[in-house]
Amino acid sequence: MKRTASSYSIQNDTANWVTIIEVKVNGVKINNESIMLAPLSSADVALKSANANQYKMTIIDDHGNYISDNVSLK
Repeated sequence: MKRTASSYSIQNDTANWVTIIEVKVNGVKINNESIMLAPLSSADVALKSANANQYKMTIIDDHGNYISDNVSLK
């Protein structure tokens, strides 16, 4: 995940579709909607203002698994 001038860029480096259902900072959800990323793609998304370098992201993978992990800005 990278911060751009007016949004955040999220990269899917896998060969699978990924749906990001939640992005949190300090336990507070900062995304308004789910984000679906095609394999090997990226998307610029608007997130509620958060001046953080560490985020917790929850995704649903191609197999329906819910996966949560900490993500740092690059």
